[in-house]
Amino acid sequence: MAVDYVKMGRIMRQKRELLKISQEELGSMTLTSNVHISNIENGSRAPSLDLFVAIANVLGLSADDLLVNSLEVSSSIAGKDVHAIFQGCNKDEKEILIRLLNFVKELLIEYNI
Repeated sequence: MAVDYVKMGRIMRQKRELLKISQEELGSMTLTSNVHISNIENGSRAPSLDLFVAIANVLGLSADDLLVNSLEVSSSIAGKDVHAIFQGCNKDEKEILIRLLNFVKELLIEYNI
């Protein structure tokens, strides 16, 4: 399976916007242009491996976060659907969802499901 650069770019854009970082700022932080960032985010250009790592580090994303739609095997504990839900969440929303998941898991254990 090939890398889905459109979906990867969408994840980058969502996280960048959540962090309130402009394309110009991300370009500056990763030593590239805002035009190149725009091309990566819309999936028309693939980042080099070095730029991929730089963007992931600035945005606080893992390689799994960015490649979840392209990997057949991932170390991520969440599947694509759960990952997509968490991707658009802020810190408080993630914490609430994790608490809910833990509660549901406890219920499943309690009722031997």
